[in-house]
Amino acid sequence: MELFAAELIFPEEDFRNYMAANRVGVNGCTPEVIVRLKHDTGTTLSHSSLAKRAVFLDYAQPSSLDKIQWVKLSESLYGEPMYKRLLHLERTRRSYNKSVPCLAGRIA
Repeated sequence: MELFAAELIFPEEDFRNYMAANRVGVNGCTPEVIVRLKHDTGTTLSHSSLAKRAVFLDYAQPSSLDKIQWVKLSESLYGEPMYKRLLHLERTRRSYNKSVPCLAGRIA
């Protein structure tokens, strides 16, 4: 079932075309290639699913894409996503507002 869904979301032909366009050959796929593929194509497939496909199609050695910290790698290549930046900003704002005493009623 997973393979069927993956094929609908990101067809094998598109995967192969991306690899060819980026000169990724047999066993030449690295974790960075997977992160760039996801970023460049905007696919909703997970990095792990894309890595499995790379192994299945012989673009990567079995286990060469296991135990990768995909989010950390993605953020190191492309920076922190906007939603995380906004979340940090909101938390900082709330923390600041709690530390500043309320002046309501003291101003005349």
